[in-house]
Amino acid sequence: MSFCVFIPATFLRVPLTSILTIFGILFTTLIFPPLSLITPSGPHPVGVVDTFIPLPSSASYSNQSHVNVRVLYPTTSDATSRFSPPPYLMGPEICDKFMEFGAPPFLKKFGFLLNYWLLVKPYIYEGAPLASLPSQLPVVVHSHGLGGTASLYSAQGTDLASNGYVVLLVEHSDGSAPLTTNESGEIIHHYKEIYDLRDDPERGVQWDTPDYVRGRREQLLIRVEEVVATSEWVKSAFTFTSKAPLPTPLLPLRGKLDISNGVHLVGHSFGGATVLSAGGRHGSGLFRSVVAHDPAVDWMTDDTRYNLLKSTKYEGTGGYEGGKEKAKGSESKGLESLPLSMIYCSDWVKINFGHSSVTIPGVNNGSMGLPGKSEASYVEKSRHFEFSDNCLIVPNWLGKALTFTDGEPERVAREIAGRTLAFLDKN
Repeated sequence: MSFCVFIPATFLRVPLTSILTIFGILFTTLIFPPLSLITPSGPHPVGVVDTFIPLPSSASYSNQSHVNVRVLYPTTSDATSRFSPPPYLMGPEICDKFMEFGAPPFLKKFGFLLNYWLLVKPYIYEGAPLASLPSQLPVVVHSHGLGGTASLYSAQGTDLASNGYVVLLVEHSDGSAPLTTNESGEIIHHYKEIYDLRDDPERGVQWDTPDYVRGRREQLLIRVEEVVATSEWVKSAFTFTSKAPLPTPLLPLRGKLDISNGVHLVGHSFGGATVLSAGGRHGSGLFRSVVAHDPAVDWMTDDTRYNLLKSTKYEGTGGYEGGKEKAKGSESKGLESLPLSMIYCSDWVKINFGHSSVTIPGVNNGSMGLPGKSEASYVEKSRHFEFSDNCLIVPNWLGKALTFTDGEPERVAREIAGRTLAFLDKN
């Protein structure tokens, strides 16, 4: 007697990559059970729309025509049953890129280990209608950190939106994201060549050399342009009389935004440097306040970094292009007109990253930011990665092993969200 195994022809036509992806998700789900983000603290469910907004013709640094933006907003109470969350990430390829960017060298080729991130369900609902609220909604424009994406700041953005804010998460095209796309669907890859500039033969290790930092400052010019363009678009496209095209779910926001005094800026790490530089160059009117989470102060533009640090001994790695007097002559003073909040992790405070030893007292004593309206602090037992979703979607045992967290990522995420919201509500 003989036996045969019947294999459907359709199965034989399934690409090997699809089979491996399915296997990777099933395997890693056993090792890394899918985790959830923190539950938003506000009373409103949150809607989401992904869109591209046009860059003005005057844009001189970006080679793109549009900015990739995720818009979060308060939605109706029945949205959770009528609408579905969008995918947390765009697909397995970005898991590969995240692993290449942030993993130890021996793990960089094993991107499938992050495929379980595809199963994370954010607390947002695609295309849901705007909630009916009695007052106008304040607006936050958010800038992600190096190696981040708009999605990777879902927890912080969703918490603000659940409390009545409209949040625009910018996904930058400067090569700082592991992977993103432009308006035409073309992939923008991570700018890996810049890491060659970190080689420091004297130390024998990779380090933030002056050339490397200058390279980041050049990238920052693209980021500032995108944040400013997004903010200007909000102020023009959402007036009662505007005829600018909008995605259908965003049309009810017209005339409903509290933007007469500008938009709030929030950013983390490279994004912190971005919003500080944007606020410094444009000040009040376009912007209403600035919140910088663990800002990479060294990477700010010379004109805004000089204004922030001029009362200290610091200039930033490599100093100013053309010297201190040139920076002084081009000083941008916009931050002096804006309520400024800096929130650091305790790990950065210990090692004086982001010049925290001078910025925290400088903001609190009124020499940085708008005096009397600015504040700076740090979160106890916290680390840099905890300002993004990283430590919420990585098992705690692994986050601790990689020193991404001290073991309380939910507590830290809620504290960051609470301090950010309290500051914005006051301003």
